[in-house]
Amino acid sequence: MNWQELMMDVFDRLAARLAQVLDGLTDEELNLQPASDTGSIGFLVWVLTRNQDRDISELMGKQQLWISESWYAVFGRTPDQKETGNNFSIDQLQKFKVPDSMTLMKYYHDVLERIRDYMGGNLTELILEDESYSPTYGRGIPVYRRITGLINDGLQYAGQAAYVRALVQGYDWQKRQ
Repeated sequence: MNWQELMMDVFDRLAARLAQVLDGLTDEELNLQPASDTGSIGFLVWVLTRNQDRDISELMGKQQLWISESWYAVFGRTPDQKETGNNFSIDQLQKFKVPDSMTLMKYYHDVLERIRDYMGGNLTELILEDESYSPTYGRGIPVYRRITGLINDGLQYAGQAAYVRALVQGYDWQKRQ
């Protein structure tokens, strides 16, 4: 196994965890906020996906799938490449709704395929050390830091979504699947 396959295994496991968290949720459960100033399961998974879409697209020098594949329209949003859910106001958070679990996972899988293309392409250990300019952050960041950031943030958002599901359905929700 090479290091690219190892990295993809992490992203694939993350996808499996998200599918488990979203499995069987009603639209109401998906969009339920445990408190008025917290994200719903759908919001947390959407933010994870938007951030991965933004970062991997920047690394590849491509337009975000959010724009190029019109995912913004599917989610009833505007084609704003900066809208990732980060820094949403409480009002924006309360109004935010995702259409359904299947749509959310379809968008995630599209982003996952882009990650797979990037990892399986010409990504070498030398490139990992290169500085990648991010218009989002307004500075250069080493490629490896962007990739490990996607993993770190992805695991945290997935864990938060699983925790919110436990708040919605009880701590043993995984046993009932």
